[in-house]
Amino acid sequence: MVLVQRSAIMFMFAGIAEYQGIPNWLRKGPPLRESIKMLLKLYFTVYNVACAVGWMMCAAALAKHIHNYPNGAKGLWEDAGMILVITQGAAALEIVHSALKMTKSPFMQCFMQVMSRLLIVHGVLYPSKSAQSNWALYPLLAAYCTIEITRYVFYALKQWMKKVPGIVFYPRYSMFYVLYPLGITSELILLLASLPADFKAEWWANAPISMPNSCMASCSTCENYLGCQASVILFYVWCLATLFMIPAMHFTRKSALKKRNPRKPKPDTGKGILFPMINGQRSTQEAGKAIIAAAITGGSDVIPAAAAKARIERKWRFKYVRHFRAMFEASLESPEAAVNIAKAGTDFMHKHFQFRDANGNLTSFEKQMERKDTCLKGVYRIDNTESKNSAEFTVPYKKRGVENPLKGAEIKKLAEKWAAYGTIEPDAADALKKVVDNPKWLDLKDYYFVLIGASSAMGPYLKLMELGANVIALDIPGKWERPGGRPSPWRKIMKVAKDSKGKLIFPLSKKASECKTEDEIVKAAGGDLINQPADILNWLMNLDEVKDKKNHIVIGNYTYLDGGLHVLLSLASDAIMKEVAARRPKGKTTLCYLCTPTDLHVIPEDASKAAETNVSMSALTRPLSFIVESLLKVVSGGKWLVGNVYRKDSHSMVDGLVVNQGPNYALAKRLQHWRAILAYNEGIPVSSNIAPSTATLSVVKARTFKWAYGGIPFFKPYEIFDQETTNSVMTAALIHDLRSPASAANPKNKESKETPVTNCLELFKYTSFHGGVWRSGYKMDSLGVVSVLIYFLGGPSLFVPVSVSVAGALSAGFYSVLMATVI
Repeated sequence: MVLVQRSAIMFMFAGIAEYQGIPNWLRKGPPLRESIKMLLKLYFTVYNVACAVGWMMCAAALAKHIHNYPNGAKGLWEDAGMILVITQGAAALEIVHSALKMTKSPFMQCFMQVMSRLLIVHGVLYPSKSAQSNWALYPLLAAYCTIEITRYVFYALKQWMKKVPGIVFYPRYSMFYVLYPLGITSELILLLASLPADFKAEWWANAPISMPNSCMASCSTCENYLGCQASVILFYVWCLATLFMIPAMHFTRKSALKKRNPRKPKPDTGKGILFPMINGQRSTQEAGKAIIAAAITGGSDVIPAAAAKARIERKWRFKYVRHFRAMFEASLESPEAAVNIAKAGTDFMHKHFQFRDANGNLTSFEKQMERKDTCLKGVYRIDNTESKNSAEFTVPYKKRGVENPLKGAEIKKLAEKWAAYGTIEPDAADALKKVVDNPKWLDLKDYYFVLIGASSAMGPYLKLMELGANVIALDIPGKWERPGGRPSPWRKIMKVAKDSKGKLIFPLSKKASECKTEDEIVKAAGGDLINQPADILNWLMNLDEVKDKKNHIVIGNYTYLDGGLHVLLSLASDAIMKEVAARRPKGKTTLCYLCTPTDLHVIPEDASKAAETNVSMSALTRPLSFIVESLLKVVSGGKWLVGNVYRKDSHSMVDGLVVNQGPNYALAKRLQHWRAILAYNEGIPVSSNIAPSTATLSVVKARTFKWAYGGIPFFKPYEIFDQETTNSVMTAALIHDLRSPASAANPKNKESKETPVTNCLELFKYTSFHGGVWRSGYKMDSLGVVSVLIYFLGGPSLFVPVSVSVAGALSAGFYSVLMATVI
């Protein structure tokens, strides 16, 4: 009875070790008085000190026993066991606090950690005399006591100190490297020690994993038979858990060290386009929050609640999706809202981003773009155009690669297949078929294509040159090429032009007559978008082909770099495209973009219904897959395989944002959306089609994305495209937008029955090659972990049979245990 009472008292105070301050549900209520805050603070301090004392008593009992009985563990349980049971048992309430969101610990993680300790102490040590007298109890208690004393002392001090002394902090987050392996090893030894000798010998000799009926039946007469089975299962679980527990603590340590010792701000010596200075630092996260908040505000004097929430978001890197979604939903409230939000977002970026020139002079990016001079002095041309273009449109696809691509009827058949499966939208298939059926559309000599990022893997350069088009290429400076390093992209750009029937024009840093060799041409070619945006713009506007008001200029942004650099490239490209469209006659400029499917989009109602069908019909068409998917949902607590249906008012939408791609990527692509909306609203044609997920080098160099791409086709109607296929179909979509009189890219058609655009966000729902994102039953972001799992379990074709086999083997094992128990 005394034990029960003591345990109840400890349970009542448990969990507060992780309970650092006022609970979240109280913070959201009215402000608490200072006296109540102080009372809670004192309470937490007393509890942490009490727990630390409890573990100190356990450590003292261990030390006393070692001093009195240095040759064995016999009697150690009698000295320290009861203190261990009560003190460790108190941790049970931590699970309750986590479940009620009173602590920041994730529930499943907290549950597993606490239950693992309780199973060892209460499920193995308490009932097993052999485990109580085993020598492994020594290192187990030593590890437990050292870890817990340090932890509780740390939390007690944290109540009163913003920065806990290093003598406590560093052991708290470093000793696990030694103590965790020591404790886990001791736990495994004690698990084995708790098994009777005959059971252990039979199990280990016959089948340490499968445990067939014969083995189980021969041992079923031992005492505490069910406890033996539990110990066997726990043994394997502990072995697997070790692979995850130590790495998890390692990342926790990194996070704690990062918070304790934040990086000192780098000297503000950057050149070119710079993120705005906010709170004394040039932070991409702070800038992202400010931009989205400004966009949501939409130029209004009244700050919406969603904008205020974005500004104060602490975990922007992982919580940015909710704020992008709030901004997107605000844009759908009215056609004016979409335009106002786009204008507010772009204006904020142009006004608040800064520029520092080579001399160190700092100015706003907007003012920098007002410069009229340029350091790009030359123009180089390669002209292989013919009077008559006999090119035929082709699409490389899988085994039918560049050497033997699909043509004519084969392309049309493929388009119909994609549309029927749901990989692309029906109007995208129609656009592809129209390009095949209208060979005259392929004569592109009346257009000049300005490609910002011409060498991009996703860009249309190769296909346009194959068709004999006029291309004005903008790319990185050729002088960045280094001996023995990666060749300059200008070498490939020039080679393709020489082997094609098209015309290539690009900038030089000096006059073409001064370049005597190809190496000199390469070295002088190109411009730096981040450091020379105004120079590139002025060179472009001084080009005869652009100054000629009769020419139709098609200018597209195909740039990409990792992280914040992507935002800077997108901003520079935006400024150039904005000015080109503004300075040229209306109707003689088209803006073009490749939109990502991993974004927020308004989609056709048919696509939304297909997403619902792909979930509901899965139980009938693929019952085994449906069962496996259902189990994965349960295991993840609903985080995996989240439904893709998303509606607001009369709009059907898709939330394709992927947290791992990061807020900088989302912001760079959103800036492109904003410019497309503003241009379209002003009557400027905009070709802005959704491109499919493509296995480019920049994507698959990240192993997690490579693995996910390998497994995601398991889910209908996903397909990951090869780079050459994407180049071809997206060039076809661009040609369709330029040539088709009924194209949604032309603002004149926004009131037509075929392509109505009431809100400018609806522009992006036409001619979409989304690769299956829109019609999948599950959100893209909820498929990542599962797709990686599918990849490692044999890929899309073998995942179900392998999963069923594994599940069957486990079921057979448990069935054997149960049958042996009955026998």
